[in-house]
Amino acid sequence: WFLLSICVDVVLYGIYRYGSLINLLNEKKTIVFILLGTIFVSYPIFTGYMRYGIDVGFHLTRIEGLKNELINGQFPVKMQTIWCYGYGYPVSLYYGDLFLVIPVFLRMVGFSVQFSYNAFLFIINFATIAITYWCCKRMCQNRTISFVCAMLYALMPYRLSDMYTRSALGETIALAFIPLIAYGIWAVFTYEVTNSKYKRLWIPLIIGFTGIIQSHILTCLLVAYVIIFVCMIRIKKVFQKDRFIVLSKTVIYTSLLNAWFLFPFMFSMGHLDI
Repeated sequence: WFLLSICVDVVLYGIYRYGSLINLLNEKKTIVFILLGTIFVSYPIFTGYMRYGIDVGFHLTRIEGLKNELINGQFPVKMQTIWCYGYGYPVSLYYGDLFLVIPVFLRMVGFSVQFSYNAFLFIINFATIAITYWCCKRMCQNRTISFVCAMLYALMPYRLSDMYTRSALGETIALAFIPLIAYGIWAVFTYEVTNSKYKRLWIPLIIGFTGIIQSHILTCLLVAYVIIFVCMIRIKKVFQKDRFIVLSKTVIYTSLLNAWFLFPFMFSMGHLDI
């Protein structure tokens, strides 16, 4: 009810500011439709109870463990002492916790861990639809087609299974960022290098890769295979100067931006007895 009230308030404020619902739809119809689409996709979290998912206990414990360690002053968090009957386990070493800061913040200000988790699912749905719409809009230049594609992607059975049946939170977050990578790679090999947007194409790619690295390493691995395959097909364009620079910036900047997570992750695999 809290989330639904926020959505209603946003719409009512829009009506107040633009005079009527029709004016609001004319001015901000994209945002309104994305918000309505998010509510539709998020219906299962408005049932008044906590849906059971295969991994839901794991992720609720991650949220609670991350909150405890941040309160205790550990930053960045690598070892969570809530695991293994108080002995602790370095779950944050292998499973990116960056986006869990959102439910952890809600937890810290007094909401239950169940509410914080459900609110986070709502935010993930909004981000998935908004990001997919943004990417599709730049690929097809059509609002209607872009919104339909965004809704189809958000309602994809595999994604809904991840979110509501398996409670695969990391993979669900990663799926929100894959459209950015798809758009970035498409644009690198499609846009003319003289295009004013070309030199900034590394930005959506870096955001996309950072999103999946910080949420689900296995998704990053699978996406990497696809990109290598695409690059092999378009190998001649890969080594064109401007395209190669964009791809190189993506690799270098992404590695540097995520080094704080990737280096301990890889170091522990060979040097710690876990």
